[in-house]
Amino acid sequence: MIDRKARDEMADAVERYLREESTAFELDDSLTRIADGTDDDTVHDISKELWWCYDDNKEHKVVASKEEWDWFYRLILVLRSDGHIEIIKRTRWTARQFIACCSLVVFALVAVISGFGIPLLVVTILLGGVSMGLAYWQLCLVNGAYERSQRSLSPFSSVSELLRMRRKVDHFQKLKYPSKLHSRRIRNPIVDYVMIALIYGIMGVPLWLLCSPLALLFQAMPENCSVSTVVTSDSRMELD
Repeated sequence: MIDRKARDEMADAVERYLREESTAFELDDSLTRIADGTDDDTVHDISKELWWCYDDNKEHKVVASKEEWDWFYRLILVLRSDGHIEIIKRTRWTARQFIACCSLVVFALVAVISGFGIPLLVVTILLGGVSMGLAYWQLCLVNGAYERSQRSLSPFSSVSELLRMRRKVDHFQKLKYPSKLHSRRIRNPIVDYVMIALIYGIMGVPLWLLCSPLALLFQAMPENCSVSTVVTSDSRMELD
């Protein structure tokens, strides 16, 4: 279902925010109101995605990197069109699952042989390091060249798909990225670093080390990966 009124209202709200004619709180109110008043799934999806790009606890003007700025306008392009965002989900097995399974076997053997005691605690902590290494391995792949190129097109799956949609939308205009946004931040970077240190350094890492079997159990499961694409009735007919 395409709700043209809701899509145009949401696109206008985002554009006002990018032009600094509204604030983060006003954007949040608009997105919530528009999403709650429509059954258009694409409007709902874009509202949820946009929530990650502003702070709804601290009032501020637009804060965005060049990559985020371009992403905002790709979402606006979808809203101005008759396209729908679809997520193609896949699962995959990698060497990381094999290593996680082997680590769980080691934990189980030590638990059976030595019982619950110091040896098992030491092994648990060591396996926590293995689990962190697997997480870092996956993070490096997520930040790889191919994944970065895919994110640079999101929610479109290819350049041709993006250009095809752009040709269909006449009333679309992208503003140039303001240079003043390069240094703009929602809060002082020191506050962010302190929060990260508190969450990950003081609480996250010790908990991860002590609960490594649980973390490895999740890492032993197949990884979920998803790719977004923007489809229209015309593209569906072409695929059929």
